[in-house]
Amino acid sequence: MWRQMKFVTLSICALSIPVLADAQPVLDGSWWLVETSVRGGGNDETNPNPPPQLLMITNGHYSLTEYMGERPEMPSTRAAFSSERSAELDELRLEAFRTFRANAGTLDVTDSTFTLNFVLSMNPGAIGLRSSFDYTYDGAMLTLSRTRDDGVTTSRVFARREP
Repeated sequence: MWRQMKFVTLSICALSIPVLADAQPVLDGSWWLVETSVRGGGNDETNPNPPPQLLMITNGHYSLTEYMGERPEMPSTRAAFSSERSAELDELRLEAFRTFRANAGTLDVTDSTFTLNFVLSMNPGAIGLRSSFDYTYDGAMLTLSRTRDDGVTTSRVFARREP
């Protein structure tokens, strides 16, 4: 009798493992930003052609790169990098740095929350921070949303990018 109960219990546990594994969505892959929106505060707008962003997810880790705007034209010759132009070039480098953002780290996903844990970042001040979003997922589209204290909700919609 005890042996039969043990077998039945182990069988139920073994059959439950695939069900538990399917409880979390399979987000692994490459995701491209296809739409951004702002709702609330009297300023509702949708951008169906946002600047490029690439979100890559694999095995509980993520990498996010974002284009933030036009880069300044940088000098293309060594002579242009002379010491007389050092301050001017430093300003151009800083301006170029502001046009791109990148970070990577671990990812925590629950039933409704998507949290990025910054382990690496172009901005040293961001390392160790967490950024959480509400999310929805339908297999091909991933929507990350955040509502501020003033009721304004910003959303980013990503489409799965197949190789």
